[in-house]
Parts: sequence; C-alpha cells; structure tokens
Amino acid sequence: MSVYREYLFEGPLFNPSFEYEIRGREKELDKIKNFLKEAFEEESVRSMLVLGDYGYGKSFMLYKIQKMVEKKEIEGAEKTITAWVVIAETEPVGAISYEYVTNIFKDIGPNQLFEIASKLNLDQIEKFKEPFKSILRGLKDRKESAFNWLMGETQDAREKKELGVKRKLKTSEVLNIFMDFLEAMKTSGYDNLLVLLDEFEYAVNVYSEVKLTQLFHTFKSIFDRFIKFGDASRFAKHIQVIAMTPKGFDAITDLETKLRKSTGGGGITPWLSRMRFDINHVILGPLDKEAVTQIIKDRIEAHKVPFKERPFETFPFIHPEFFDMIYLYSGGNPRDVLYLTDIVLKKAAKDNIKEITGKYTEAVLKEYGIVKQI
Repeated sequence: MSVYREYLFEGPLFNPSFEYEIRGREKELDKIKNFLKEAFEEESVRSMLVLGDYGYGKSFMLYKIQKMVEKKEIEGAEKTITAWVVIAETEPVGAISYEYVTNIFKDIGPNQLFEIASKLNLDQIEKFKEPFKSILRGLKDRKESAFNWLMGETQDAREKKELGVKRKLKTSEVLNIFMDFLEAMKTSGYDNLLVLLDEFEYAVNVYSEVKLTQLFHTFKSIFDRFIKFGDASRFAKHIQVIAMTPKGFDAITDLETKLRKSTGGGGITPWLSRMRFDINHVILGPLDKEAVTQIIKDRIEAHKVPFKERPFETFPFIHPEFFDMIYLYSGGNPRDVLYLTDIVLKKAAKDNIKEITGKYTEAVLKEYGIVKQI
C-alpha cells in the first residue's frame, strides 16, 4: 500500500483482532457484567447465553469478558478463575464430560493450577480422596505430570510412581475429580470458576442427539452435585457464559421439545429450565452506522504514522459516503465491515487512488460481486 505509506503503517489494518475497543455493544456488555456481578455474589450455579450470527462478535465479547475479569473490573472477579473452552474443536470423542472437564484444566494451565495447590497446606490436601489427593501433591510440587494427568494424558511407569497414581484419569471419575477441583479452588480462596464456552453451535452440528443430551447432562450433573454435596462455602461456583448462533440454540430447544415429549421432562429440560435462558441472554445484532464507522476509525488511528499530519482524520477514507457504502454492503456485520474495507483499501492502493470516495467504494464492491445487505 505504498500510496498510503506516508500516513499509515504497512500491515493488516483490517484483519479481525480482539485488541480494539468493542463498539456498538455497550448495552449487551453491561447486561453480561451485571449478570456476572450477581453470579459472583450469589451461592448458586448460573449460565448465560450470548447469541449472534457468524461474524457478529461473540468470541470478541467473550474475550472482553475474560479481560474484565482478569483486570478485576467486575465485583467478585478477584476470586474468579476463567477457562475458555471450545467443545467439538477436534474430532468427536467418546465421553463428552471427559472432553469438557479436561479442556477446562487445559485452558487454566499448569501455572494457575500450581498456584491453587500452593495455597493448600498438607492437612487440607489430606482431606481429599485418591487419586486427586496425589494430584494435588504433585501440583503443589509443580510437577508437569500432575497437570498432564488432569488433561487425560497417559503416564509412563516412572511418572505414575512419581505421582503416586496407578492409572490415567478415567471417564467414570472425571466429574468427581472436577468437583474435587472446585472444592480445592474454594479452599485456596477462589469463589468462582467462569467457563467461557465459545462456538457452541459446533457441538450442536457435530454431535448426535445422544451425545448432545450427554453434554447437557454433564452440565446438569455439575449443578446437581453442587447442590447435593454442599453449598458455596465448600465449592467454587461453576458459572458459564455460552456463545452460539441463534440457529444453534433453536436446534437445542427443538431437541428439548422432542425429548420432553418422549421422556416427560428428562434429558435437557431440567438444565434448561434451571438456567433461565429466557432472561439470561443477550443477542448481538447488526451494528448501526455509527459503530461501523467507529471500528474503521479505530484501526486507522492504531496504524497512523506518529507526528505526521494527515490530510483528513479518516484518510484515505475522506468522504462520508465511503462509510455509507460499507454499512450498506456489510449489513452491519462487524467481520464483513473489516473484510470489505480491506478489499476497497487494497484495490485503491493498486489503482493509486489517494482519496477513496463512496462512488469508488461501491464500484469496487460491485466488481467483486458483493451485494447490498441493507
């Protein structure tokens, strides 16, 4: 883009990135923050849905939530650990509960697990049953093999002896191990485990009805065990924010209706009814023109050459009609906004166009076969 090099750094101006401000989602973000504040304070297990079509910023929203918790910008976040999980990211596995729990441990990572165990004294560790007791000892000693065991990896004879375990983590015990972990978290001073469950529609598309029902049964089992084994004084709370497409959620509710008719209310129904997704949800719709304009301006500002006065604040997009065209052709989809802006900028650089107008923008988009969305 040599024609713009005097004013803008070379590089991926309009590639998707989580490092910018979130625009046009202030109400949705506030609702999630209020939900989490309440969830952190209450003594119950809760979940929330973030619904949006592809490209509307679901993962971006989860990222911002994670950062707010890490920066302790929500009351109760100082006693919260986050885990980012994508179910069905690889080939489907036999035991969905196993995949869910081991992925949580994987994302938390060894250092955080070592830190949790370091806060426990030996008497507190002794209260746990095997094999988790031995795993806690290994984590306290910062043994990587203890972390690997929690991820479901197989240890050789030397590692087993070193850890004091006889076998790898079994499917039949994974939920008990998870509850032990929530108890260890609470004992070490943490109140909440916030699981950010991204791209959940993949699970809906990949898994059979039986597998999907098993997944929801896993969530229900964690909820039931929390109630059965004690209250929030014993366990850290398992809180979820689940991101998925509206069609994915429709498929779940359709499955719930089908199962309810055949089972009289078993399967998915108990968990869905307890989570109150009719209230606990946000929907990410199209951005308005102001937000579309702002996300483009953010990227121009981030890539401007310092101490170099530009001909216009939004150079090379100096005409308001440019933003009108991007808004019309993107339909307010944030990912499409960036994609279309990148197309126009690269074509303008090739054509040596220094000032990109609305008319030129529309001509380029039509040349690429892109049709208006609004």
